Amino acid sequence: IVTILVGFGISILLCPLIAYGMYYLGDFINTATELRPFLMGIIISVVVGIILTLPISSAAICAMIGISGLAGGAAAAGCCAQMVGFAVISFRENKWGGIVAQGLGTSMLQMGNIVRKPIIWLPVTLASAVTGPISTMVFKLECVGVSAGMGTCGLVGPLGIIPATPEKNAFFWVGLALVCIVLPAVLSVIFNEIMRKIGLIKTGDMFFLRPNDIHTFHGDCGHCDRQHGGVDFQNVGSTDRIVPVRLQNTDRLLDINADGIQVGTFFKLQHNHGVAVCR
Repeated sequence: IVTILVGFGISILLCPLIAYGMYYLGDFINTATELRPFLMGIIISVVVGIILTLPISSAAICAMIGISGLAGGAAAAGCCAQMVGFAVISFRENKWGGIVAQGLGTSMLQMGNIVRKPIIWLPVTLASAVTGPISTMVFKLECVGVSAGMGTCGLVGPLGIIPATPEKNAFFWVGLALVCIVLPAVLSVIFNEIMRKIGLIKTGDMFFLRPNDIHTFHGDCGHCDRQHGGVDFQNVGSTDRIVPVRLQNTDRLLDINADGIQVGTFFKLQHNHGVAVCR
């Protein structure tokens, strides 16, 4: 009872102040975006996109401040850039499951990897810095409230832009596809590949199912030679005791002969018989 009463009392005291603060903040953001669409397009797109990936609710924040108009369009662009961007640039590690989970689910799945290696956040953030002003200045896309902070999660962001933007001509539909899907994917890949070339990002940095979580291997085992480091795929995780060590990017099968396996990502595992691989 005490905690309920204390919480009720604090909310009664602070709620009006917070509500007024959020209202005027939203009004300032919406007005500033109309006056300075280029600069505010960058700021809003980057900030709201980052908030989307963080373990806080970008949709709730957009609803609280009452974001709308061009500012809402920039926010939606930034959120789409984060989700589509991470889905595409982590395809090496997460394949089609990652496309669906991050592109239609949430880029928050990458938070563990971001904490471990923050530089992987840069490609999608740079992409959002480009798509934001394109949204506000070129296509003039608009969005309102919760939809502005949802990105491509269930396609809520793009679907929210459709009724909020006044003109629905061919130029609008092209802009919607470019800002929400095409440009985030293309720009994120470009920035990501540049950073991979210079060694800032490596294969495995964005694998959101960490090695410690692996329970099964995929593929048909044609031949396993335990005396030379081979691993029986059928017994991994049951009779064999395998302890994942670290993600290993290599181009060798290390004496494992397995028919029908297309190897994409290798995991080096400490094992009493040697090493194993997983795609």
